[in-house]
Amino acid sequence: MNQTTITLYVSDNCPACNLAKQWFERHGVKPEIINLNDSPADRLNRMGFMSVPILRVGDDYLVGFQPARWEKALKEVTHGQNQQP
Repeated sequence: MNQTTITLYVSDNCPACNLAKQWFERHGVKPEIINLNDSPADRLNRMGFMSVPILRVGDDYLVGFQPARWEKALKEVTHGQNQQP
């Protein structure tokens, strides 16, 4: 069974990014965290986004700290991975 990739894009000095990381800790989820601080504007523009945090769940992107949407996306991923083929 394939594991869905969960990635959190953040930058330094971003209060919403800090809240996002804390949210994941509270929920026991360990996403791959990518800090865009080295070249945030360039990398974000190439990705087609203007701000962080960005949560990537599989092929879907959620921009901004949106706990309700994040929880829904993670539940869908977990539910889908628990189903038998």
